[in-house]
Amino acid sequence: LKSCPTPYSPPSPSHVAIMGDGTGADAGTAGAAARGGGGQQTPALECRGLSYCYGGGATVHDRGFSEPKLIDVNCAFQQGCRVLVSGANGAGKSTLLSIMGGKKMVPRDQCRVLGMAAFHDSSEARMYCGDWWRTDFFFNLTVAELIGEERLKSARVQELIDIMQINMSWRINAISDGQRRRCQLLDCLALEKKVYILDEITTDLDLYAREGLLRFLRKETEEKGATVFYATHIFDGLADWATHMLHFSKAKIARCCTMADLKEYHDLVANGTRVPLYALMRQWVFQEYDAPMDANSKEAAQEAGVVPPIEGAVLEANNLSYAYAQGLPTVLKDITISFGRAARILVVGANGACKSTLMSILGGKRMIRRGLASILGKDCFNDTAVGREVMYCGDWWRTNFFMNLKLAELLGDKVTCTKRCQHLADVLQVKLDWMINDLSDGQRRRCQLLEILSTPRPVYLMDEITSD
Repeated sequence: LKSCPTPYSPPSPSHVAIMGDGTGADAGTAGAAARGGGGQQTPALECRGLSYCYGGGATVHDRGFSEPKLIDVNCAFQQGCRVLVSGANGAGKSTLLSIMGGKKMVPRDQCRVLGMAAFHDSSEARMYCGDWWRTDFFFNLTVAELIGEERLKSARVQELIDIMQINMSWRINAISDGQRRRCQLLDCLALEKKVYILDEITTDLDLYAREGLLRFLRKETEEKGATVFYATHIFDGLADWATHMLHFSKAKIARCCTMADLKEYHDLVANGTRVPLYALMRQWVFQEYDAPMDANSKEAAQEAGVVPPIEGAVLEANNLSYAYAQGLPTVLKDITISFGRAARILVVGANGACKSTLMSILGGKRMIRRGLASILGKDCFNDTAVGREVMYCGDWWRTNFFMNLKLAELLGDKVTCTKRCQHLADVLQVKLDWMINDLSDGQRRRCQLLEILSTPRPVYLMDEITSD
C-alpha cells in the first residue's frame, strides 16, 4: 500500500489512498501506521483490487453478469475518519458500502473492515444501514416494543430519541416514511460501534433530524474514535463535517483525499463561489453524462398535446380530515385547498406533517368519504375515471418486483417508439437496454420516472421523486 502524497494528486483512478485518522495528521504518517508502523490501530477500511459485478445464475451454465459495478478499487482509511462517499447514480457507492457491510460476497483479501474480511468474518464492531424498512416487515409494533426495554434504559438511546424527536408510542406501520427512517436509525445506532456504514440515511429526514444526526455522528468520531462512511447526494453542511472525500466515477475511484487536500473545493471557496461543495459535486457529476440532445423538445411537447382549459379548480380539498385507522389520532385536520391549471405546487413540512398522506389521498391510494377531495371535478378515491387523469409517483420500485427485464421490455414497443419517451430517456440519461435488477437505486428511480412520465397526464403528484 502506498501512502497518499500531500497535496493529493492521484496518478490513476484506482490509486491506493492511505488516509489519516480525521485529526489532520500527515497522510504519510497515517500510511506508515496502516502498514503496522508506529503502533497505531488497524485501518477501518482496506480495499485491494476490489472488483464486483451483479448477476450470476444457479450454475456456471446460466451465469450472466452485469457490467462491472466496481473496478480495481484500492483504498484504506484509518479509524476516526468521516468519509463522504460521492458520485453519480450507478457510480459504485452503494455497492462498495454494501460489501463493507457484509451484504455481498467478495474474496477475503479484497475488502477488510477493521482488519477482518468484510463478508466472511462477521463482526459486531460495524453497523451497516442501507436496506430500508417497509411497513410489511412488521406486526404493527410500537417503537418501544421494537427497541426493547434494556436498550431504552441507556443514555445513548435517550440522546438519540431526543435528537430525532421520536415518540416511543408511534406504531411502525402508522407513521410517515421519514418517521420510520428515524426509528430505523435509532435501532441501528442504539449500540455503540467502531465503524458506521451509512448509505443515503438522510434521504427522508427533515432538516431538524438531519442536522441533529450529523452532529451525533461527528461526536462519535471525535470523542470515541469511530469511523463513519456516508454516501449521499445531499451536500448541505458537509464541507465542514467530512474529514475525507471518496468520489466514484464509472465504477472506479476518481478522487480520494482529505478535505484539506481537496484543491478544487478550496479554489471555489477562494473565488467566492456560493455553496462550493455542491458546485464541485455538480461539476463532477455532470461530467458523467452527455448533455440532452434537445432539452426542450418541441416534437415531444406536440406529441403530448396540451391540457385543455377547464372551469373551476383542477385540484381541490374541502375540510379534509384523515386518520390511518379507527381509534388512531387524526393526522390531517380540516384541509381546504384549491389550485388551478398549470400550477407547480411545492409541498413542504417536517417528517410526519402529512405531506405524503395528502399526496396519496389525492392519488386515490386511501379511502375517504365522497366530496372531501377531487381532481378535475372527479372524486379522488371513489371515481375510478380519475386514474386516467392523474399520475401518482410515490410507491418506489424494488428489485424483487421484477423478472430481470430490460427497461425496453418493461415499457413495451408502443411506448418506447414515442418522441416523448425518447426525449425523457435523453433527459434522464436512461438506456433502454438496462436490466432492471442490475441497477443502482438512483438508476432504477430514473427508469420508474421514465415509465411514469412517458404517458402524458393532466395532473402529476410527485412524492420525493428526486431522493435518489
